[in-house]
Order: sequence, then C-alpha cells, then structure tokens
Amino acid sequence: MRLGEGMRLIEAGKTDSAAVAFREAIALDSTLVDAHYHLALFYRSVGKADLAIEALKKVARLRPKAVTSYVDLGSVYVQANRLREAADVFRQGIAALPGEAELYYALGLALMEQGTDEEAVRSLRRATELDTGRAGAQKALARALFETQQWDAAVVAYGRAVAMDPQSGETLRGMGDLFLRLGRLGEAASAYERALRVDPEDTRAMFGLGNTYNRQGRSEEGMRLLRRFEEMNAYRTQARTLRKAVQDHPEEPVHVYNLGTLNARNGRYIDAIVAFREAIFLNPRMTEAHHNLGAAYLLEGMTAEALRSLQRASELDSGSVESRVLMARACRRLGRLEAAEVAARRAVALDARRAEAHRELGLALVGRGRREEGAAELRRTLEIDPQDRAARAVAEEMQNAK
Repeated sequence: MRLGEGMRLIEAGKTDSAAVAFREAIALDSTLVDAHYHLALFYRSVGKADLAIEALKKVARLRPKAVTSYVDLGSVYVQANRLREAADVFRQGIAALPGEAELYYALGLALMEQGTDEEAVRSLRRATELDTGRAGAQKALARALFETQQWDAAVVAYGRAVAMDPQSGETLRGMGDLFLRLGRLGEAASAYERALRVDPEDTRAMFGLGNTYNRQGRSEEGMRLLRRFEEMNAYRTQARTLRKAVQDHPEEPVHVYNLGTLNARNGRYIDAIVAFREAIFLNPRMTEAHHNLGAAYLLEGMTAEALRSLQRASELDSGSVESRVLMARACRRLGRLEAAEVAARRAVALDARRAEAHRELGLALVGRGRREEGAAELRRTLEIDPQDRAARAVAEEMQNAK
C-alpha cells in the first residue's frame, strides 16, 4: 500500500519521497483521507499554501463532520492572510457542527484580524458558552469587547479572563488599558503592576503604568517608568538591527560581538554570554570577546568559567589591565588568594593609577592575613578614587576592628 509506505517514509524523515507516495496512493484511490491530509501537511511545510488548501478542501469534503477538517483548512487561509476565506470556512464548519466551541473561537479570531465587529463578539461569546474553561476564548472576547467599546461587558470579561489565567501578562495589561480608558486609575495601576511582575520587560505595560502614575500625581514614579520604556524601545530597535546584521553576515564576528555588548550594557548577561561565545567561535583570537565573556560570567556568578575566559584574554593581550583586575577578582572569589595577588600586582604594574587594581590587591592581601599591606593598598585606592565604596567599607571595618 502506497499510503502505508508514505507513513513509513514520514517516520524516517523522508518527506519528499513520502509526498510522492501519497500522490500515488491518491491516484489509486481518491477517497483516502489520510493521504490528502498528509500531502497537505507536506505542502504547508514547504510553503505551498495553495496546494495545501486544495488538499485540505478534499479532506473537508471527505470528512465533513470532523472539526479538524475546518480548523486545518481555515488556519492555512489565515497563514496565507486570506482572512475572508478563512472566516467562510469556519462558518461552514459551524453550519455543519454548531456545537463546537473551537470553530466559533477560530471564526472570532479571524474576524478580529479583519477589524473587530459584532459578529466577532458573538462568535467569541458563543465559544465561551460552549467551553467555559477555554481561557483563550475568554481573553479574546475581552479584547473584542474593549475594541467595540462595550465597556461594562469588557470589565466583566477581563475579570473572568484574569481569574482563569492570573499569570497572563497580556491579559493583565489589557485590563489596565481598559481601566485607564475608564478613568479608574487605582485599578489600572494595580493591573499594570501585576502585568509587570509577570513580565518586567513588557514595554506597553510600562507605558500604561507610567501614564497612570502621572495622572495619579505620582509624577516621579511615572517619569521613571516612561524613561525605562524609552530605553527598552531603544534597546529593542538596536537589537533588531544587530540581529539583522548577524543574519546577513553570519561569518563576521563583529556583528554578534556588538550584539553581546548591547546585551551586557542592558543587564542581559546570559544573552551576552551566548553572543560572545558565538563571536569567539567565529574568531578564537578576538581578545575583547574573551574579556567581555569573562566579565559577563562574573556578573552571572559563573566564576570558574569567568577565570578561564579572562586568562585567555590576558594571553592574547598581556597589556590588558582590565582583564588582570577581573582575573584577580575571580581568583579571590574562588579562594585562590595567592593567584589573586599575582594578577592584581600585574595590573598595578601595568597601570599604577588604576584604583580597582589597588583595591583587588588590597583585598587579596587582607584575605591572606597581610592586613597592614592590604590596608596600605586600600588607602592608595581611596587616594586615587575617594568614591570607591568597596575599598572604603573594608578599610573602615579594619579600622574599627583595631
């Protein structure tokens, strides 16, 4: 049987050969639903939406009482941005299977993509009636009611949606938008705050909460959030540009390195680590990538990994003060105080005016029990940089202990 052969080829990952087998099976028996269905999946996977649609139309004709016949066909139309045709398919499904919540939900979503109207609201409401536990339909209904300005009903729908999925940042943000629109500022602030606890980088929630605080007279908090909103938007714009450069020039390490530095500047150290490692893979002698990888590892508490990266950076650039300072810090955290002293002394020798080099040397010496020498280095640190809080705290603690 060619159908069985096609299924075995799919399991073996030989999709092109499987498609040939399915076509041959259909030529022998055009009523083989599974052959049409798997052929449609193949066409969809290779971006041939028109052929996938034709195959799924045949599935729907052969299996008119199956929900999936309409859902699968409609979803291909949606994916191809043929939203009117998608809606028609879902309506056909509802006519054949009027008790299926999934079809009403799919129709509501397709209509919302075209511009929310009363039919979308009716479809989504019916989906929630038929399946009271479908959180996605309840969330979509809340959005549809908001967009059609049915304020009281939207408040009720958002309340139910949040109760069904209290960790949905998008739904909490939508509730915040609704309450802000209604002037219910306390409830808006609460909803936005909850949204940001779920996703601290939700810029739309930041913007909404910043505006809410301003309207509440909490201008300092509001402006701080709005500045953070602008910073996040700027980061995302820069990140998109750099990701596009990486995609266009995957062989050039500078673009992925720049992405790493952007992530590090924005406190995204794990993302920075991934990017720096990729830059090193492309250019193993890229000193700054090894150094910044070590710095990111340190900030993430991955001290042993940091030390290896910083040692490599120092091998590639023996004159790097920064790498020696961070090496000393990593060694100190690992309890390797003698190695920390060696690295710090090398940093001081390279630049005697570098406060953090003297600080690391002082801390290493104190850790080794050489308190007078350590105190002298900490005093030197504060002469160079009176604002060095770490050095001052240890120096004062040592003074008080006398």
